[in-house]
Amino acid sequence: MNSPRSLIRLHRTPLVFSHMNRRKLVTNNPVPDPIYHRIQKHVRPAFMIAEKREMPCYQISATYLKKNKSFAPLNRRLLRKARNPKKNSCLSWRLLIAGNKHDPEFIWDLYQQSKLTARASLAVGSDFVNAFLELKDFNRAFTVWKDYCLFLANMAIGLINLAPNQDLLRDIWSEIHRKSHQKQEISNHLLYHYTKKLAEFDFYIAQKFVLENSKEDRRPEPWIAIVRACGKRKKIKELYDVFVNLQGLGIDIQPIIQSLCCALAQTRPEMIFAVFQGRLEYYSSITERELIGLIISFNMEMMERGLHESKWTIPLQGFICRNRWQGAKQVLKYVEEKDRKALLPTLKFYLLEVLKKEKCKHGLLLEDVEQMDENFLEGLYYQVLKDSGKDGNMQILARMIEQKNNNPTAKKPTGQSPQEQMEKMGGQGEQGKRKDSDKVATG
Repeated sequence: MNSPRSLIRLHRTPLVFSHMNRRKLVTNNPVPDPIYHRIQKHVRPAFMIAEKREMPCYQISATYLKKNKSFAPLNRRLLRKARNPKKNSCLSWRLLIAGNKHDPEFIWDLYQQSKLTARASLAVGSDFVNAFLELKDFNRAFTVWKDYCLFLANMAIGLINLAPNQDLLRDIWSEIHRKSHQKQEISNHLLYHYTKKLAEFDFYIAQKFVLENSKEDRRPEPWIAIVRACGKRKKIKELYDVFVNLQGLGIDIQPIIQSLCCALAQTRPEMIFAVFQGRLEYYSSITERELIGLIISFNMEMMERGLHESKWTIPLQGFICRNRWQGAKQVLKYVEEKDRKALLPTLKFYLLEVLKKEKCKHGLLLEDVEQMDENFLEGLYYQVLKDSGKDGNMQILARMIEQKNNNPTAKKPTGQSPQEQMEKMGGQGEQGKRKDSDKVATG
């Protein structure tokens, strides 16, 4: 039996990029983020198109994709259709990519074949890049993206997040400028993710990039990325320097204030907790006074409206980030006494952070915490106050697992009983380190 790679025979026919899809992407109605919206609107999954076609081969392919079955019996037929320019070759290529995503070598050979035999459409190229991004194969994903004729912002973000070093990150940025027709085409999300990744490699180079970029571009997204990087580095002096630069450039701080407050909580959680309590005598240095003065000058209710949870999650996250569980319990106690209606949202946030911090195969999902009964959460609250730290978190997770198993509407953990899961967690939990979630706050 022939191997998947042996099915592919290269033919010497010229590569022709199709521009027929370009007209579909142009609209007379401007949108805030043109590239991002255009891609999300255009590219549809291959099986959704295939199941509406009358040809049996396409309908069978759609069924195989939905049931996650092996594509080995279909590869030869689909390759024959893909090589035939008179057939619907684009859909055949897309189905081949979707059905063989687990095999990077086969996908790479498919790409070489498609370059020589097919008219490369937007959807086909998009699927090739996404397949390599899912496989974490940066070099091949970047090669395909560079060869592609259109600028796709969501793929550029995937490449940026996967970039292994600073030099390749700069190559991606240069390619973005080459592909984009004007600077305004670089979306807010793209600018944020580039700055964030650059700060991971070298914070000071990222800061210099943002300062130079802000002379012409006043968008807050790169500054949000820099502020969050300061929070992770836990250096209040760097956070203060960012604040001074924002004032000097005259950039609107309103879209950045929430990220600034969260970063300050990661650096000085007691300070933010004191401010939220109305105790303004805590801070001592000039740097702290100026930063706290900035936060107080803004309408706290307006900032709280932009949060998915209560405002108390900000100091709570700061304490948890620094593994200061007693401080986190103090926040929960204060919320119970002074702001009772915010207790359950704050407690849910605490449990979600525990779930992220203890990275182990416990069978719990973030959705499971969101769906937990209020009465159960109130009972769990007292255990949280009693037990904290590593051992306490394990006991809390054990109760959550038991609650999930007793809930008939919840998804069951796969393959292990709660006791086995807890034994597994005991060996693996020590290795888990929390990574902060990166939601982009846009202005």
